[in-house]
Amino acid sequence: MDNQNIAKLTIEEQILHELPTGVVIYDVTGNLVETPYMSNGFYQMLETTREERVKARGGNAMNTVHPNDALGLLAEAHTAIREKRMLDYRYRILNGKGEYIWIGIRANHFPLNDKTERFFTVFYDIDMLVKAQDHGDVLNAILGNVPGGIVVFSDQNGEIQIEYANEGFYEIHHGSKEYWSQQDHNPINWLNKEDANRFKAEFLAVTRRLKQRGNANYRITGEDGQVHWVRNTFCRAYTLNKIQYYYASIVDMDDEMEAIAAMNTATAANKAKNEFLSRMSHDIRTPLNGIIGMTSLAKEETALPKIAGYLHNIDISSKFLLGLINEILDLTRLESNRIDLHPEPYTAEEFSSYMNAVIRPLCVEKEQHLTIEINVPADYYVLQDKICMNRIVFNLLNNAVKYTPEGGNIKYSVSAQVSPDKKKMATHIEISDNGIGISEEFQKVMFDPFTQEKRNDNSKTNGNGLGLPIVKKLVTAMNGTIKVHSQLALGTTFIIDLLNDCVPAKPVKNIQPKHQESFSVLNGKHILICDDHPLNRKIIELLLNKKGIIVDSAEDGQMALTTFNSTPPNYYDAILMDVRMPVMDGLTATRKIRSLSRVDATTTPIIAMTANVFAEDIADCLNAGMNDHLGKPVDSNLLYETLTKYVK
Repeated sequence: MDNQNIAKLTIEEQILHELPTGVVIYDVTGNLVETPYMSNGFYQMLETTREERVKARGGNAMNTVHPNDALGLLAEAHTAIREKRMLDYRYRILNGKGEYIWIGIRANHFPLNDKTERFFTVFYDIDMLVKAQDHGDVLNAILGNVPGGIVVFSDQNGEIQIEYANEGFYEIHHGSKEYWSQQDHNPINWLNKEDANRFKAEFLAVTRRLKQRGNANYRITGEDGQVHWVRNTFCRAYTLNKIQYYYASIVDMDDEMEAIAAMNTATAANKAKNEFLSRMSHDIRTPLNGIIGMTSLAKEETALPKIAGYLHNIDISSKFLLGLINEILDLTRLESNRIDLHPEPYTAEEFSSYMNAVIRPLCVEKEQHLTIEINVPADYYVLQDKICMNRIVFNLLNNAVKYTPEGGNIKYSVSAQVSPDKKKMATHIEISDNGIGISEEFQKVMFDPFTQEKRNDNSKTNGNGLGLPIVKKLVTAMNGTIKVHSQLALGTTFIIDLLNDCVPAKPVKNIQPKHQESFSVLNGKHILICDDHPLNRKIIELLLNKKGIIVDSAEDGQMALTTFNSTPPNYYDAILMDVRMPVMDGLTATRKIRSLSRVDATTTPIIAMTANVFAEDIADCLNAGMNDHLGKPVDSNLLYETLTKYVK
């Protein structure tokens, strides 16, 4: 058919004319297959005639199907009928030359009567399908039922316009024909900008005949307001009146892209987890090695000064290990806003002593120059949470030491100013180094947990990715701000500004730690320790014995309950109760003790002594009937202070 006659056809007929497709209607009754309709395209595709085809079928279309494929085709057809799905199959069929050729079919079906199913079958040959124009209504219905989207679009000097689209096209683009007709007439402008550029590049390659077929995945916002993924595969179809037309098949990609995204997320999460565990393993083993090594040396040493030195190093390594564990716990608490600040007077002398004790040895080891400048009012003390403040400064200074080469310079400076009303103190802190610096890209994510800058330097500079996120969250919790100025190979400066309450520089009652002699009230008291770990019981027992306390022990909650109930009323002045134990946990044991009919069941102080230190853990202890909570490892002075609050 020439272009003049094509122009007289409807748009649907033009599409059918160009589709390389044959069309057949099959009626399936049991294993008998009849063909009430075959398009001319089908005969052309098989290089045969209607008469030759009728003769070859012999009354049953299955007679022309390859023997090895016939049963499979019938089985697939019956399965499609049973499961009410589209038939999609490939098989070999006899052509007019007596040769078997491979063909692919896609077919929709519906019941013709009680015994027969009718299949509208499409063979993908645009030229052959359009030649069956006398059956345009039937073929257009079949085209509308082709799985997926089909669209024909024209290219007029770079302006893309949709000439035809089946219902599948609009369904996959998640909008009605009316909705999309109201959008930009150029469908490329419907796409995400980044994806549109990729589509244009593919389209240009096809127009220039660099590629026979173009493929592009793109995102599009549907009528539902949601972003959806679509795959478009297109190729040249025909030219009419100097206008180039293209045929495209459209496939919904939402499920596939979601699966890919989920896989990528899982892969990234697994990689981050493995990297984090690797770093944590290294960081935990380092202080453990110090503890074990120094313990071995101390066991073989007889000179008390050397033993004391070893014990000092063990203490430092133990506190470092505890600090590492606390980093993980702190981050978890901070993420859920589960941290309470405990402000108390913090003197410049105390702070300077802490810095020199903790940071200066690290600098000495790398032969770095540490400068500490403290310029704060002498007549006022700032009220700060000492632990939080130390964590902030330690993390930043530790990073400075870590990422500054040997012989480098590290500077810590703090200045403060008291407000006119003498109630607030503004503190300005700067921590600077001349180390390797931080890239601009990483500065954008440096406060995100578990993130680390990828470096080419020695891996020993790697951290666990927790320090800076904790610093950020602690500063925020203290109503402060933190900024960073850094350049690669030049160094880094962190700037922290805090505004805290302050008090005159004089002893403050009930804030300073209690002196050791104040614990004399504990002498002669009876305490029941309940802990399933023998070493933990022994340590607490020795600490209590130092204050003259008489100690009984129980290794689980049931034993604690039995021991308590076997003693006279008011025999125990307090109970130190672990939470996680075999046989009976500490919470259950506490509830059972409180439910006893004894006069002291509700009055005997029960203090949790546990490694469960989250806010909800403390709440669980109090709700179970406990009076207070001590976190492990237990600080001896805090233990004594807590007991003095409850013993009489």
